[in-house]
Amino acid sequence: MLLLIFGALTGFIVIIGNVVQPILDEYIKKSFFTAPPVVLFIGTVVIILPLCLLRDIGKLEYSSILAIVLIVLFVGYVAVISIIDMVNGKVPWNEVLWANFAPENFFEALPIISLAYTCQISLFPIWKELENPTPSRINTVSIAMVCVSVFCYLFIGFFGYTAYLNLIVADKASNILLVIGDNVFMNVIRGLFAVVILCHYPVVHFAFRNSVEETFFGSYKFNWARHCIITIVTVMATLTLAIVMLSLNAAGALGKVFDLTGSFAAFPINFILPVLFYIKVFLIDGRGADATLWHDNNYWNDPTEAQHLLSSTQPEAPGAMKSRLLSKAAILPYIMLLITGVCCIISMEESVRAFF
Repeated sequence: MLLLIFGALTGFIVIIGNVVQPILDEYIKKSFFTAPPVVLFIGTVVIILPLCLLRDIGKLEYSSILAIVLIVLFVGYVAVISIIDMVNGKVPWNEVLWANFAPENFFEALPIISLAYTCQISLFPIWKELENPTPSRINTVSIAMVCVSVFCYLFIGFFGYTAYLNLIVADKASNILLVIGDNVFMNVIRGLFAVVILCHYPVVHFAFRNSVEETFFGSYKFNWARHCIITIVTVMATLTLAIVMLSLNAAGALGKVFDLTGSFAAFPINFILPVLFYIKVFLIDGRGADATLWHDNNYWNDPTEAQHLLSSTQPEAPGAMKSRLLSKAAILPYIMLLITGVCCIISMEESVRAFF
């Protein structure tokens, strides 16, 4: 999980570098202070770092709302451009690939798709900020956010593909922000997108710091010195890695970061670990009934009752675990584990090959 969030945070700074560079080249005379690494450093220290140093994620509600509004506006703009091109007959429909079943393209896209839908990293900090955290309330929040994400993904995927197909093919690029043009309005769009990332980075960083705190300092009380050290080290590390990636290959840096993060972290978390958890809980430990009882009695916020539930489980009969592992119900998890494991290995191989 830490690798996943760290890779995502690095990718966010790479995006900022990609969208800010054309603006700097267009309007500002080149100097030491307009060099991309210096601009990224200033933006990180002045905007990102202070927001990340906040203790409560609830204080980011206004910046998060601003980010969502800007994303919707960006998606809406791309949709309008695409529809206008469709009406004027400028979309090369003969070049549009409605489906692509090539294995190499599938495994190339798999890490990005896995990373895009690994949204549970911010779930636990948000859970802590709810006034009355219950499964039903957090489910409502999750469903609403997933619906917004699906809407944005579908619209930007289809309309962005049709609107900028010629540019993407001509430049052999997959980053729409690098090929949308250099006029004033396009640069405004880039600038707004940079603001989106600046607002979103602290939200994801809260999840990273929360994971570090819970993993290594769970038994300690909150400490401002530790809080600041973890924040500063994380932010500076992601900034340094992003600057290095941009200096090596600015156009392909984002794809490489997200490919590696998706294949080595997001895909196992999304597809392999759930199957392993199912095998452990239901087949090895036989705690399926405990999981149902846990949910029905709402033990989420009562550690005492939860501990009592776990300790009061009656010992099972000899051979029960072997019977579950060899039952027909175990066939599907084993098949899923085999398929996802093979896909994960191939995806990792493709990402490493593309990186070098």
